[in-house]
Amino acid sequence: MSYEIEYSKHAFKSVNKYGDDAFFCYVMICSNNVDPRTPRPMFFAHGQAWNIIQQACKFGADCESGGYKPKNRWVSPESYIKNWRGVLKEARSLEELTGNRYIEMTVTVKKEAYEAVMAAEAPKDKKYSFERFNKNLEDPRVKSEERRWFDENLIQFEVHIKTYADVEFYQELFYDLKELNLLYFTDLRGV
Repeated sequence: MSYEIEYSKHAFKSVNKYGDDAFFCYVMICSNNVDPRTPRPMFFAHGQAWNIIQQACKFGADCESGGYKPKNRWVSPESYIKNWRGVLKEARSLEELTGNRYIEMTVTVKKEAYEAVMAAEAPKDKKYSFERFNKNLEDPRVKSEERRWFDENLIQFEVHIKTYADVEFYQELFYDLKELNLLYFTDLRGV
């Protein structure tokens, strides 16, 4: 049976727009059936500590079933969650991580979902968010390209993150697509 191996966890601390502690987290993973095994970064979660622990609970369930193995060994869900709590306590500053660099984050959306949002007549209660969404896509920090994955057409938006404010900006930007199969992948170059 194939499973994902988690090599390491990383958490970076910052402050959100309300002044609360916020975290940006990723893990280094690789599938056990890939040769050579080259760990790659994968976005884990962002938000307050409870958001990260909520995601850790989901991954803990995968640990229980054997589909996800930290350090290539079986770990109980409780131990996995406890480990994340420790990682959050030792979190470094997100600004320290980015310094003069940026984190490149790719947001992948199904093309049909994206086109449905763009073509839809904005409901009166969502008119402002649709207008804001269209305007923000013109932001020079957002680059897009079409991709094909198996039988689905996707659109990828490449975004650059230097501060937690950027994370919040992109979360708001893609808010309308969240319910339409929004997937996050992160490429942390030079980290």
